[in-house]
Amino acid sequence: MTGERIHLYDTTLRDGAQTQDVDFSVADKIAIARQLDRLGIDYVEGGWPGANPTDDQFFAEAPALERATFTAFGMTRRPGRSAANDPQLTALVQSRAEAVCMVGKTWDFHVDVALGIPRDENLDLIRDSIAALHAAKGEALFDAEHFFDGYKRNPDYAVQCIRAAFEAGARWIVLCDTNGGTLPHEIEAVVRAVIAEHGIPGDRLGIHCHNDTENAVANSLAAVRAGARMVQGTINGLGERCGNANLVSLIPSLMLKMGFETGIRREDLALLTQLSRSFDERLNRAPNRHAAYVGASAFAHKGGLHVSAVEKDPSSYEHVPPEAVGNRRQIVMSDQAGRSNIIARLRDIGLEVDPRDERLARLLELVKQRDSDGYAYDTAEASFELLVRRELGGVPRFFELKRFHVTDERRHNAVGTLVVESEAVVRVTVGGETRLEVADGNGPVHALDVAMRKALEPVYPALKSVSLSDYRVRILAAKDGTGAMPRVLIRSVGLSSAGLEGEEWSTLGVSTNIIEASMEALVDSYVFTLMKSGATPVAGPV
Repeated sequence: MTGERIHLYDTTLRDGAQTQDVDFSVADKIAIARQLDRLGIDYVEGGWPGANPTDDQFFAEAPALERATFTAFGMTRRPGRSAANDPQLTALVQSRAEAVCMVGKTWDFHVDVALGIPRDENLDLIRDSIAALHAAKGEALFDAEHFFDGYKRNPDYAVQCIRAAFEAGARWIVLCDTNGGTLPHEIEAVVRAVIAEHGIPGDRLGIHCHNDTENAVANSLAAVRAGARMVQGTINGLGERCGNANLVSLIPSLMLKMGFETGIRREDLALLTQLSRSFDERLNRAPNRHAAYVGASAFAHKGGLHVSAVEKDPSSYEHVPPEAVGNRRQIVMSDQAGRSNIIARLRDIGLEVDPRDERLARLLELVKQRDSDGYAYDTAEASFELLVRRELGGVPRFFELKRFHVTDERRHNAVGTLVVESEAVVRVTVGGETRLEVADGNGPVHALDVAMRKALEPVYPALKSVSLSDYRVRILAAKDGTGAMPRVLIRSVGLSSAGLEGEEWSTLGVSTNIIEASMEALVDSYVFTLMKSGATPVAGPV
């Protein structure tokens, strides 16, 4: 199979837009289309002209793509209308798309119940529509909706449907597992039968699997093994119900595992992690840390035995080099860690320590003890670095938090509305001067953050370029079983300047008091920011 070509068709801007809580703007669509084009996707489906104002505007302002074929989506002509007099076919013809993909019924159950027309008439709809768009655009694709369910129930009719599209000039016949219930071995068997028994060439066959994202990826790979040469899917598996075939998982498997060529250059495959994460950021959701290939934990190693082997040869526990997909290796610190973990993590943060250094054993024991106390350093890399540098004497003393006080008040305001207000008071020593600041917030942690920034930012302006992007609390069971202990994780992101733009890091705090745990995580975030930005500790009175 090495060297054979697989064509990639992205449906994010149409199929992915049907996901709950996803609403692409025209600007979003333009930006995503350009990213996909830069990556090297063969077809970028823009949406359905005439379906809604957003798609109409997008097709009117569609970006010029350099590598991808810009494609419109629609359905076969309506019963009772000719292809020339069908408004939605006219919209497809008049669109600025270079190719058109049309969906049509191939399951006799749908033809009988959903369309309510004779089955032969459905064949005419497919044949006429494909022929008309092929003549108008030069390239037409046919999405054979519910093909696998249709094939199981009535294989002869399902094949008649795709043959009608094939003979009418469809460049690709895309077999769709629309309901998402077909298993990989069934997909492979049906695709092989379509090629070998029904005479549809594999280089004209595509696959589009829906619903369960993981199963859809397996189904797509099964279809490719059987001979299909085009794969449809979305970024990060976005789609209706449980999702869609995830192109971000499919592409490395096709290229790195199965030896296929795609429109993506090998050097551009490293753009995949950035594409996946920037897409989640656009949707204002956290990336899946455990996503295949591109997840932050995809190449994370926690056990000491694993880390020791990876230090000698990464391929011992990594199926592909993380750099190939733009990801990176992570050595995780926890109570499962060994000396190899410590050495590797120290190297990652720029500290070279002799493996025989007696401080390593002490540091390892400290990490394990802290992990037992609830400090999960595998998810808080910044707090871990600070712990290590403090033990080795490498963290400057930027400020000292002397005390803090938080009050919450629930009351009716002047207009009778019930409100809850938080007020924080902090006393911080900076450069020999004690600064007292008071601030309100929409909660106790927000009030503390605002008060601390009022005290520190005039002296350390680098803190202005950092924002807290996430706040999480997990309740840990107390050792004696009689109480609860909160663990707070705060995620920070660099906004601009200070050399931290686009970087992210996590800090944590653990205490029987949730406010104390939050303050511990906040202070670590400030110190880490100042250390990484190269700030100089203020000496003497400010």
